[in-house]
Amino acid sequence: MSVIERYHWHVSDEVEFKKLHREFFDQYLKKAGAKEMLMNQESSGSWLNYQVDVIFEDWSGKNAWNDFFNTEEGQDFGQRINNVAKIIDREYFLTVDY
Repeated sequence: MSVIERYHWHVSDEVEFKKLHREFFDQYLKKAGAKEMLMNQESSGSWLNYQVDVIFEDWSGKNAWNDFFNTEEGQDFGQRINNVAKIIDREYFLTVDY
């Protein structure tokens, strides 16, 4: 079972948002406890809305994510991303194993 945290972002600076997403993916993703991160642009509404799915092996990965964003490094990155986008919704999902 994987845990998925889905963020819905409203972006004010699309170029910088994508740059920061790539930076996080390359430099911090594994360190922050995630195994994958996928970004989608909304096509049925505002083109400034993005959906980002962060995928964790289990809840311990999600706990590591929270721990990372409590570090100075994580807080610094969080501030930079929050300068160009704001979270408008957040959801959690569990994959179904069958």
